[in-house]
Amino acid sequence: MAHNPKEILQENSHDIIVYTKSNCVQCKSTTRRLDKAGVPYVTVGLEQDAEAFDYVMNELGHKQAPVVVASIRGRVRDWSGFNPAMLDEAIESATDERYVVNTLND
Repeated sequence: MAHNPKEILQENSHDIIVYTKSNCVQCKSTTRRLDKAGVPYVTVGLEQDAEAFDYVMNELGHKQAPVVVASIRGRVRDWSGFNPAMLDEAIESATDERYVVNTLND
């Protein structure tokens, strides 16, 4: 079965996935910022999940952790590395009542 981020988000009722690696400073910074904002997210360990690793590398084309996949105002966005501006957009969208319901349910 191929890695399916939409299924992961739907199962967990969240709009953000953070793909992480162990001992990754930028991964910790990313999850710390989300935790501080009180925004729920799903963490997927790239070292433990070969399908997720393949998805991030080959389908999304990212070579650096963390990789974040987020629904921002109804549009799916992805990026890699610690990106405060994109995280702030995702946090704002996740806390905006118009977008709190999982928008990846198409």
